[in-house]
Amino acid sequence: MKARLIACTVPGAAGSKDFYEALLGVKLGTAVARDPWPYAWASAGVKLTVGGEGWAGYGPMLSFAVDALDEATQTLMAAGGEVLQEGLQMTVPPDLFEAYAARYEEVGLGVAASVTDRLGTLTVIRDPGGSLIGLVQLEPYAEVFFEAGQLSSRDLNLHSAEVSFWNARI
Repeated sequence: MKARLIACTVPGAAGSKDFYEALLGVKLGTAVARDPWPYAWASAGVKLTVGGEGWAGYGPMLSFAVDALDEATQTLMAAGGEVLQEGLQMTVPPDLFEAYAARYEEVGLGVAASVTDRLGTLTVIRDPGGSLIGLVQLEPYAEVFFEAGQLSSRDLNLHSAEVSFWNARI
């Protein structure tokens, strides 16, 4: 199994947004999701989300992209993991989809027609020590969001543009 870290979700509390903005040196945007939590790209291809009580009240969660979700899930279960939720569809809210697809093309990520209302499928696993791991099989178009590489001025400029764009709509 090959996995790459793509996201970290930490619980949010009063002052958390300011804390993580100070840590990263960027303004956090608003995630395009059912629960619009603040986020920023924390490292090359890794998104930090600050929100709620962590995933479903369980606390912080690291998410990893995998090519074969079922196989990766079975591998981690055999290694002592416990599945808490599986097959969760990560979707773009219907009222934001048209703007989301258009924005994908506008910023040079690809063709809007390749975008679907799904980002991928998520399975949440508790590791033997009690930590949460999210396994995500991304839709093909969404892979570009989490490509490996150094954060460049283009990445930071894109993040700033995305923060402005989505905060104006949410």
